[in-house]
This record gives sequence, C-alpha cells and structure tokens, in this order.
Amino acid sequence: MRISVKEINEKLTKTGPLQRRIIGVYACDVRPAAASPVASVIRNGNPCLAKALFKMSGDRDVPAVCVSEDVAGESCFGLMMWFGYHEFPPRIDLMFTSDSPSRDSFCIKRNSEICTATFRDIGEFSPIGKVVVLQPLDDFDGSLGDPKSIVCFGGADQLRNLGALIHFGESRAFTPIMAPWGSGCSTFVAFPAGMASGCPKDTAFLSPVIPEANGWLPADVFALGIPIAMAARMAGDYESSFAVKKPELTYPAVKEPI
Repeated sequence: MRISVKEINEKLTKTGPLQRRIIGVYACDVRPAAASPVASVIRNGNPCLAKALFKMSGDRDVPAVCVSEDVAGESCFGLMMWFGYHEFPPRIDLMFTSDSPSRDSFCIKRNSEICTATFRDIGEFSPIGKVVVLQPLDDFDGSLGDPKSIVCFGGADQLRNLGALIHFGESRAFTPIMAPWGSGCSTFVAFPAGMASGCPKDTAFLSPVIPEANGWLPADVFALGIPIAMAARMAGDYESSFAVKKPELTYPAVKEPI
C-alpha cells in the first residue's frame, strides 16, 4: 500500500518526537502565488535558505519559500549554484580554502587541491524543476505533487530515533546515513532531493558539519535530509519498530544517571 504524505509526516513526527515541523521539497513548473523568495523570510543579514527552513519549521506564520531564476537575486550568492540553476565560478575554491588569499574565505578546506577534488566528488548540480518550493508537510494538499525529499530538525534524541528508524529496514550498516560536506542548502535539500550527480542515492544526510551554521543554528539542533522514498519506507516501518514496540526504551521518562 502506498504511504501517504500525511502518514509520513505523522509517523516521522511521532518517532522523534519532533517539536518542529517537517519541511517538504517540491519541484514545480510554475511558482505558486503563496510562495515567497528567501529574502522575504530572512530580512536581516545573509538571505540563506537553510536559515529560512529552520525558521519555517518553528513558525507557522512563515510562508512557503521558492527558488527559481526569477527570484535569483533574492537569496544568498551560492544558492542558485548549489541548486544547479547557475554554474560555480572557476575559482570557487577560494571561498572555502584556508590558504586562500581572500579574507572572506570560510577556511573550511585545507587547500585548493582538496576543495577542487571535493567538488569533483559531488559532481554536477541539476535543477529538479523550474521552481523549487519548500513548505511544511502538514500544509500538503497535493497541488505541488509529491515531495522529492524532506528536512527534519531536531535534537540528539529526536534524530537518533529517526536514524534508528532508517536503519530498522536496512541491511547496509554504514551508508544509509552520511554527514556530507557542503552548504546548508546543499545538505538540507540539494543532496537528498537528488540535485547532485555524485551524491549517493537512497541516503539520508545529517548536517550541517560546517562552522558557518554556528552563528544562527542552536547548539542542540541538527538537520536530517531524507529522500522521499526512504521517508515513505520509514513511515511504513513505524508500527513494527522500536518506536511502538519498545516505547520505554525509545522514550524514557527519566535518563539513567551515569
């Protein structure tokens, strides 16, 4: 039986239990009237999509967000590249390397050789649609089609439980969940939604693992980007898993003192 988007939302939220709303990633041909560019949500500082998604997950007044060519100037410098709408500049490595002459470098790669090899490993980025729309799963009405992937925000216990549910139906011990290098918008959305050619398929991504996010993401929060087929399988496994059969283990009332 096909698992509905509503079931995915309900069962994965229960598994955490997540306190923040799960965000769906949709590919569209036309920008929905209700969807706003990133800059309309993040009005101070860098208009970062990752920030907008985190804000959306905890604030019901935040509208759906869209990414497309016609709003390219209303987001951060890199978003259109990470989503495949624009090409990266020839020396993109200078933005990330510790040996870069640019004082604006993030210094998150040792040198240009390593950074260039990393981008080669990631592969080419391709848009999944003319417009990418991001909105909470609990607002799903079918008008945007099915989501390509989802983004969950949570603390250690919550994402530990989601990770365990991923592994519940998996024979692979190592690769169902990875912690990849990349921007917040790439690891939250582009990788799990299938925008990067070198990205492993059927894999969830725990992130961010770059210090740039420390300035705005709470210290006790991580994100988990999950391809929709994997999320559906997780929801289908929910009733037979530890979340239902071992609630005292999964959701202890009191932590054991050590």
